[in-house]
This record gives sequence, structure tokens and C-alpha cells, in this order.
Amino acid sequence: FWLKVQIVGQAVRPHRSHMMNRSFSPFSIMLLSVLAFCTLGADSSSGKVDVYYITRMSDRFVSYAKQKKEALQEYHLQERQRLFEALKAASNEADRDLLEETARMNEESLMVSQNAFNEMTNFANTIKSAMGARGTAVSCEELTCGRHSYCDVVESAGRCFCQDGYDGDGFVCNPTRSLLSKPLLDHAGLSDVQVADVSVAMLQDNRVAVAYRDISRDHRGYVMFGQAGLDGIAWGDPVKFSNESQAFGVSLVEMLEGNNFAISFRDQNQGGTGLLLSGQYDPDSGSVTFSPAVVYARHQAQNVALLSMPHAKVAVVFSEHEIYDSQQLRTGQMYGSAVLAQVEADHAPQIVRKHRFFAGPVARLSATRLSPSDFVVAYRGGEATNKHQKQEAAYMLASMRNAELLFDPHPISLEPDMTQIWSRSLSLVDEGTVSYTYHSGREEVTKQALLRLNPSTRKLEVVHGPEVVAEGFTPYVGSVSTSFVQRSYNVTKLRSEPRLLTYFAGVEGFTGRGRFCHVTSGMTEGCVEMPLTDMAVTSAVSSEVGDGRALLVFTDTRGTPYYKMIGLLDAY
Repeated sequence: FWLKVQIVGQAVRPHRSHMMNRSFSPFSIMLLSVLAFCTLGADSSSGKVDVYYITRMSDRFVSYAKQKKEALQEYHLQERQRLFEALKAASNEADRDLLEETARMNEESLMVSQNAFNEMTNFANTIKSAMGARGTAVSCEELTCGRHSYCDVVESAGRCFCQDGYDGDGFVCNPTRSLLSKPLLDHAGLSDVQVADVSVAMLQDNRVAVAYRDISRDHRGYVMFGQAGLDGIAWGDPVKFSNESQAFGVSLVEMLEGNNFAISFRDQNQGGTGLLLSGQYDPDSGSVTFSPAVVYARHQAQNVALLSMPHAKVAVVFSEHEIYDSQQLRTGQMYGSAVLAQVEADHAPQIVRKHRFFAGPVARLSATRLSPSDFVVAYRGGEATNKHQKQEAAYMLASMRNAELLFDPHPISLEPDMTQIWSRSLSLVDEGTVSYTYHSGREEVTKQALLRLNPSTRKLEVVHGPEVVAEGFTPYVGSVSTSFVQRSYNVTKLRSEPRLLTYFAGVEGFTGRGRFCHVTSGMTEGCVEMPLTDMAVTSAVSSEVGDGRALLVFTDTRGTPYYKMIGLLDAY
């Protein structure tokens, strides 16, 4: 660039730039900064330990950077004026072109130098703040916070804070160990409610939805939406979705397209009608609209598993009871079944197909997607064709192909000789890998296995476990992973080494406890167990939020709902 200036010749020599002597590269600035930092502190070296040495040196460092920045800025502004005057006096096109290029380079050099000095100031303020100093940065641009943190201006100064779900000083933020939980419905003035059958779903753009049965309001069904921010969740008011019907066994899922969702419930606790409706949430206005509900099954008494599928469809996996015209149960005619429904926001869902995957009674259903069209179903099966092999910890692979649900005709049982397998939970933890967590009531232990899809055989194979992850009775088990964020038809990997949270009731007082594990090559590693709540928990559900955090919603012994955010990723 200097050759270009010199080529202009004698006509513009009086206006020749001196940036070569006055301007520095960013590397030179940073190197000189560090040398200055060390030189400024050289006189403080003594035999005594000075705990304020770094903060004093940081102040001098900031002062040094500020002075140099102002001087350099003044020089570049003068250079800008000189080049402007030279441009006005230029006599030919070639001179003007070279001067314009020089002016552009002058502006670029000014911006680069300013950025370098800003980084120096940021560096010094970050060191001071990380050591506990307050009020050193006048804005968030002068601070670099740690992972899982954010900056906010408090009392005219920038400060770093850990995201909700993490604990720390804003520079090192680890998954929270706090037992503090927040009432779910206090914001709506409903602190005295009793709820049950809670379901949680992650929506787009870090939004979440919670659906539940309100016991204190005649068992009606409600849903509410929230925006998960860095410092907490901003909740909207609950909206009734069941009209004048009761809502047992509530299950909520977001559709793969748009802001639509689907809700399944039954209108009685036993012998109820299975109902499915769709809805749409407008995040801008906060308005919620619901479609009419459609009947997909009768004589329902078990909770269902609800999954969103491609092309605006949902799969409802449920326990089916065949009936006579007189509405009496036909002895022995029970099945594990699933319906595929077309779900649109502006009209009632349409049942496309019904499929039976198990001949016999099923209960304790759980399901999770492996991909947009493949999913896994876990269930407690009664005696079927093979009476010598128990199906109480069974699972099978299923998929949707051309508006048809296809189930592997050969289910696998993790405990072929065991009975009394109660609560269970499936969670996607890695590409083609799911965790299967279940409680063995007979042994009073909670176990976990990792299953991986073999792409060659299209079979789910056990790659780890089952292993005991907790001892003692628990009325619930659940799991949530941070490995994937599923949006539309894409499955985006969040990080290379996923974290898996498994939660259950503790031995003492049924307080909530969690087991945090890394999952590497189909193996759980570095597992740490810690308390999650300081109160007895009777039910708990969870969902990933999409940024490495999970939302846990639970009820205490009175049915009062609480929630907390839990960070699952490491600080570094």
C-alpha cells in the first residue's frame, strides 16, 4: 500500500501519509500491550504477596490502552483530513485513484487498531472482573464472559452472570447444584392448585410448553407456553384445551413444521375415550388456538406415547381394548396399538391408519424418535405368544413409510425372566443410540441400558447394560439428553460428547435426585449423582431446551407443580 502512495510522486508528496511510523498491526499492539503490562508491574516485584497487584496492573493497562487508542485515533483523523485535502487538489485520475485507495486503507487501519485496543481493554477488564472486581467495565462490550453465561449492565457497569441452570461467577459456570425450584403457576396467581399428568415439550427458538390436568379445577386440561431466556423462563398464562371435558393422561408434542402442536388425553381416568387435538401458538401475540378433538380409541385407562412425524402427522401409541357393541370388554382382546393421524392447525386431526404391534395387554408406554421417521417404543407387555419369556421390559423399532407405521415383528426384552417392571423412559443420546431406563419393582432398583441401531440389520442392539443406576423404590424415572436438537426434518448435533441426565426419587424422603453422565461410543462415563430438589417429588417430566439445558417440571406430595432449569454441559 505504501508503494501506491509513493508512486503518486511529487504532486502529492506534501500529503504523504506517515502511518508507517505511527500505525501498528493488531499483533504488534497486543505484543506491546503485554510487554507494557509486564513493565508496568516490574516495580511491584518483591518478596511479599500482593493480592491487589493484578487489579492495579489491569487499571494501568486499561489506562495505557486508552491513551494509545486516543492518540492513534487522533493521528488517523488527521491523516483522513490530509488525504481529503489531497484528493481535492489531485490533478489527474490516477492520483485520485491512489489517494482514494490510501484513504480506504487509512480507515481500515483505524478500525483494526481500534479493535485491537478494544480487545486490550476487554482483556484487562475481564481479568479484573474474574478476580472479583465490580464496576470495571462500563458496558458489556468491554467484557468477555465464560461459557454458559451472559453479560448484563447493572448499576451502569457490565457484569457476567451464569445462565439459569448453571452456577458460578459468570466466568466459570458449572451445572447447578442448587436445590432451589420455582413454583410453576405463581405468575398466574395459581399458587394453590393441584396438578397431575404433566407433559413437557420443547418448541422452536428455545420456547417450551407444559400441559397438565388441573385437579383443583375439575380435572380440566390446560397448556401454557414459555420463552426460555438466559436468566429464566418468561411464562404465559395457562389456557384450557379440554373445554368442558376432563383430561387424564395428557401428552403434548410439537409438530415438526411451524408453530403447531398436538395434545392427546382421555376424558375419564378409567374407561375413557382417547382424544386427539391440534393447536397453534403465535409467539408474537401469545395467542393459542385449538382444533376440535377427534376420537381415536375407547375404553382407555393407560397413558399414551405421542410422537410428531413428518408431513404434519403424529403417531399415538396406546393400549387398545376391543369392545362389543354393548361397550363391554371382550375378554383377552387387548393389543398394543398405534394410530397415525394427519394434524393441521385449522381443523380436527384425521385418523389415517391404525396398527397393532403387540397381541396382548400393554402398559407403561414410552417412545422417542431416532430420526424424523424412525422411532423406538418401550412398553410393559403381558403374556403373548411366548409365555416363557417375559415382556415387561420390552422394546421394538418402528418407522413411518408412505403414511404407514411399520413395527419390527420381533420385540426384544431386556429382562426376559423378570416381572414387576414399572416406570420407564426412553431418550435419544447420540446418533442412532437411545437410553432405556426402567424401575424394577421386584428388586427395588433402577436400571439403564443403551441401545444402538445397527444400520446394516436395522436392529436395535444392546451396547451397554442393563446396569443398576439407583437403588430403592421410585414412583417415576426419567431421562433427558443434550446431544441433539430436532427441528423440522433435520437432526442437528449439539456437541460431540453428549450428556445424559437420569432422574429418580431418592431413598430418603423421595427427594429428586439426578445422575449426570457423559456418553462416549455407546458407554456412560464419569457419572455423578447429586440431589435435584429439597422436597419429596411424586412425579417428574423433562425436556431439552435446545441450548444444552433441560427443563424439569415436577410435583410435590400435595400436587403443587414446580420447575427448574438444569445445565448439562461442562464449564470448559
